[in-house]
Amino acid sequence: MGHYCMATLMASSSPLEHRKCLVNRSDVRRALLAERITLETGWIEAAGDVERVAIGDRFVPAEVTAHLEGKDQPSLDLTIAVVDGVPQCRQLRLTASDGGREVRTLDLRAVRLAELVEDLLGLFAYRLDGDTVVRVGSLAGHPEPESVAAVHEARKGKGSRVLTDDFLVGVADTYRTHFEKAPIQAVAKAYGVGERTARSWVSKSRAAGHLPATKRGRKAI
Repeated sequence: MGHYCMATLMASSSPLEHRKCLVNRSDVRRALLAERITLETGWIEAAGDVERVAIGDRFVPAEVTAHLEGKDQPSLDLTIAVVDGVPQCRQLRLTASDGGREVRTLDLRAVRLAELVEDLLGLFAYRLDGDTVVRVGSLAGHPEPESVAAVHEARKGKGSRVLTDDFLVGVADTYRTHFEKAPIQAVAKAYGVGERTARSWVSKSRAAGHLPATKRGRKAI
């Protein structure tokens, strides 16, 4: 019996190409199109209407879905989502095929869940290079190790996110773009975190000089 893991999912995929496109930092989450990797036995997909959120210095889809047809075992459907900055498995379904055997305990044990969460999000990762968004999946069709590591660190908890100066610049840009209407909520939504965390990042961005100081009771950009 085979494992449900990245090696199985990617065994028949086509190599990925590096992609670049020019966008404003604050528009990264809206700039990327739907992507689907078609496999001989299924597919992996990041929908176009799903926002891209920051995980460390990478941007990944807020949600990724995968489907793998089982070979002499049930098929697997999986949904990975970034919740409050933490990549998580939000749905997992094993389905017996028509005329196939039942779903067994050994099938659940064959799901390498942590590996799938990290690799599936890492596969669709982008990084910012100035004003250019660069796809960082390897040409061999596997996720970049640095992207997988970023997802792994994020899964340890929200506190593991590294607030680099470049990251705080992005927070400031998002805040300014939505200054007239709920900028804190906009930062929270863009980065997949709660408003308390977003407010803290805005304060750190302001302290770093990327936003002007505020006056009591008044916002400032």
